[in-house]
Amino acid sequence: MLNWMKKAAVAAAIAIASSTIVAPPAGAIAGGRVNNADSLALLILGGSQCSGTVIAPEWVVTAKHCVHQGNSAIFIKKENYYPKEAVLHPKNDLALIRLDRPTSATPTPLATSHLQPQERATVAGWGGDELTGALMADAVVQRRVHNLPDPLAGVTVIESQIERGRIQLGDSGGPLFDDQGKLAGVQSAAAGPGTVAFHVPVTENVEWISRHAGIPQPQVTDQPSDDVDAAKYPTVVPQPRIPVTGSSVLESVLNYGLDLRSIPIPMSS
Repeated sequence: MLNWMKKAAVAAAIAIASSTIVAPPAGAIAGGRVNNADSLALLILGGSQCSGTVIAPEWVVTAKHCVHQGNSAIFIKKENYYPKEAVLHPKNDLALIRLDRPTSATPTPLATSHLQPQERATVAGWGGDELTGALMADAVVQRRVHNLPDPLAGVTVIESQIERGRIQLGDSGGPLFDDQGKLAGVQSAAAGPGTVAFHVPVTENVEWISRHAGIPQPQVTDQPSDDVDAAKYPTVVPQPRIPVTGSSVLESVLNYGLDLRSIPIPMSS
């Protein structure tokens, strides 16, 4: 994990020049809303806790930095699976994990259009705290960006701002859904208090993903947005819209209102 965040003169935001990017192994979205995607997977790969997305009955896509040797398990729709095979992208922070058997979860289709600035999207990941489980949060795409510090040096990613909620450790590998519910990005890193996230663009890696997962390659219908140099135009990281309370449940209520589905209630016998 790398902390490289510098405070800007503006109190409401933080500009990254030599800043804070975290490529995390554990934790998850804080202050989000109830997850409604049954394709969201929880991965324990060699002791590293991450998220992932089912894209085919036997395949989950996640971040490459989540993959480690050691005791492993994958949880999808309350079912327990084990990794049978891992395919790592030669350059980008992408990995495909083959399950030991097919899952009944509905696979998320791959995006067919590139994300554009100001497009609305949704992030998802596991946890926040022990009560909330998997959560989602609203996001807005900011730009396609390169020339970021480690761990994102040398790659092009999609930068998004999390509107209500915060990316936390353990969201790595989780999905960025576009406004059609298709998989448009894979969570790679986050900045500052978790209000900015960086995603590997799926449309720019669709051939690799489709080929290794053995699924039909979707036709991408447009062109990616211009690639912005982050060294010249640093990322601006806003402060959370509500105070950080230390309780994901409380932050979820403040961000999205009370939803009892996110709070387990013990059943009396």
